[in-house]
Amino acid sequence: MHVLILAHGEMPSASLLRTLCEEADLFLATDGAANALPDLGMAPHVILGDFDSVAARAGELFPTAEFIHTPDQEASDLDKALMLAIERGATRVTLAGALGGRIDHTLVNVGLLVKYAGRLDLRIVDDWGETRATSDSLVISGHPGDTLSVAVFAPAEGVTLTGVRWPLHDERLLPGSRAVSNSLVEESARLSVREGVLIVTHLRTGGADREEEDTGEAKE
Repeated sequence: MHVLILAHGEMPSASLLRTLCEEADLFLATDGAANALPDLGMAPHVILGDFDSVAARAGELFPTAEFIHTPDQEASDLDKALMLAIERGATRVTLAGALGGRIDHTLVNVGLLVKYAGRLDLRIVDDWGETRATSDSLVISGHPGDTLSVAVFAPAEGVTLTGVRWPLHDERLLPGSRAVSNSLVEESARLSVREGVLIVTHLRTGGADREEEDTGEAKE
């Protein structure tokens, strides 16, 4: 089952969010993120969180939604939503609105990719592309010229990357290392790691154009 989770970060463009909703079997929104949905004419199946941010009229705005109160402060609303998705049988989860805003929230959300690496097909998606994590191997499908960056929170051993302008062969990666802003030279790249977890960002050529079309504004 494919689950879409909308977090309370920078909202994706309306067109991207609608596309993601159409692709998902279940749409979860954390409480703060749900506030933006009525203006888009969209409604989640489930709203989850401690409800410290959701609009007071949420019950009227989303009459068909299931509300799940999760006051536990030991986990973020997004992590709670991920745990619920797994409980309900998710095999693939897409996170939208997980980037932007406060840097601490962004770091924690990217950290969730690391936490669930090897356990769940999980990705963060925005108008530029997507970010995933792997503790094993990945095939990244795209187009020549797409940007591909690999980052780590801790040292990783035996990193191999092919199908890109600057390949890696059984190398060690450290935090802040050089494996950023690479580019695809084929229709797909292949990435593997022997030990550690890699965070992989794939930026599609012209990805931000979708947002410019929605807003009428160019991004700098």
